Order: sequence, then structure tokens, then C-alpha cells
Amino acid sequence: MFDNIPIYGSKPYGKCIFIACDYDYYCNFFQKLYQSIRLNFTNFDTLHCHIIGVREEWDRVIKDNLIEFCSFSFEDIDDVKLNLEQMIYDKKQWDNIISLDVKEMLLRESSRNSFIRRFLFRCIKVNDSFYDYFINTFPPLTYLNDSKIKTYYSIRRFVMPSDFFMNTSCLLVIDVDSVFTSSINFNDLINHGTRAFTRENMWSKYLAGFVLFSFESKGNSLSLYTLKSLLVDILYRQGFHWGLDQVALDELSHQNLIVPLTDFPYSFKDDQSSDVIFVSYKGASKWRSNSL
Repeated sequence: MFDNIPIYGSKPYGKCIFIACDYDYYCNFFQKLYQSIRLNFTNFDTLHCHIIGVREEWDRVIKDNLIEFCSFSFEDIDDVKLNLEQMIYDKKQWDNIISLDVKEMLLRESSRNSFIRRFLFRCIKVNDSFYDYFINTFPPLTYLNDSKIKTYYSIRRFVMPSDFFMNTSCLLVIDVDSVFTSSINFNDLINHGTRAFTRENMWSKYLAGFVLFSFESKGNSLSLYTLKSLLVDILYRQGFHWGLDQVALDELSHQNLIVPLTDFPYSFKDDQSSDVIFVSYKGASKWRSNSL
């Protein structure tokens, strides 16, 4: 699927910071991220932004962004939707999700905007045996099918066509709704293997908002292309569901192709600490920060 959707525009090159998003996220967050990189980041070659949208939006991006060290690529949202329409989430795919923690996360996501459903979920959780039965038996199929495009936006950066990174020598994949808050040298990050932020006691260990891929040679990264293979395999077994990228990163760690990124202070909201280098905004905080 991913290699069959046409990609237009430029390819990234050299030591690259890479983001992928839709046009709305681009409009709301790109400039703040760009300015933070311009102010704090050194010894990289390009910030590459891949935008999923309609063609009229591409023209506006190209016209408005004749700026240094940036390159852009695009894909048509109609091509994406056409492919996603053929991928209907069903109970069999839900059964293929082995982790109860992942299933619980998806049920919570499906209930995020419903107080009644959140309340019922908490009531059910009191009884462990019934709770396990409920999770396995009643998948949130409507939510899973309605959120496929959101999932696509989140995983596209890890499943670009095979030749897309042919001119890249090192790749840092980050969320567009993030900023660098202190000085950082790209050369200090590389030569330590593929690394990412981690957490404990959650449904996944690895986070997908800051992943540094090592390249064995220009255009060749075993960890990146293994991750793509894992994502495609998990997708066809478990269906399109939120969190696929983090599930695949955990699987990549089981193959010893990624390790935790330590000694790199980060936060999920604006932090006054002078130690914080990177902020990845989550939830409502991203919109509050963007309005400042």
C-alpha cells in the first residue's frame, strides 16, 4: 500500500530532521518548530517536511516557504483515502492484538469524548475476569474504522517508499508539534546506533515522537527498513489502529535494533527547567502553547 501512493516534490538528503503531517498541523506548528531548529540546532543538512493534503495546499506551501535548509514532499489525501477505504477493521484483527494493554489503550481512546463510556469503563475494570472478557469480546470497531486516517498520519513517516531516503546519511524523525529549547549538535547524537525515548509501566515502552535512525551507508538503514517491514506486518495482522508505530518500535527493540535514548532531557509541555532540550506537546497543551 505505502509504496503505491505517489510521492511528489523533493527527497531529503544528508543529516536530516524529518516530519510528516497533514496541512492543518503544518499551518499550526511548522513555523514554531522551524524557528526552534534555526535557533538551536547545528550540523544538520535539511529539515524535510512531508505533507499529506490536497494539491491546492501544496501550492501554498511551496509559495510561502522559500526558506533555508528546508525541503518538502507531498502526497494526495484522495489517494490515501482510496487505499484506506479498502481496509475495513474487523473482529478478527482485534483478536490478533495479543497485548491487553494495547486493547485497553484503544478502548480508552475510543471513550475519550464520552463521559458515560469512560464511567462504564471504570466500573467494568473493577472486576478483573469480566474486564478481560469485555476487552477481548467488544472491540470499538466504529472508532477503529473512523480513526484510520489519523493512524495513517502517525505512521507514514516510518513507511516511506524504499528510495525516498536514498540520499540520507542520518535521520531524526520527530513530531511536527514539538520544539527544541536548547542548543544541540547533530553530531553529538549520531554514531550511537538507532535510539528513541522510552517510558515505563505503559502500554508501550518506546515513544515515536523522537527517533534517531543510524545509517550504515548513504541511503541504507537496517533499523529503518526493518521497522517498515514490522509495521506492515503488524498492520495486516492487527489492522489500522492508533499506536501501531510504538508497537512496532517495541518489536524493533526485541530484535536489538533500537536502544533507549538517555541523557537527553525532554518534556511533554513547556518546562522552565534549563535542562530540557526538546518539548513534544501532547493533548491540549499543544494548542495552548501554540496560541502564546
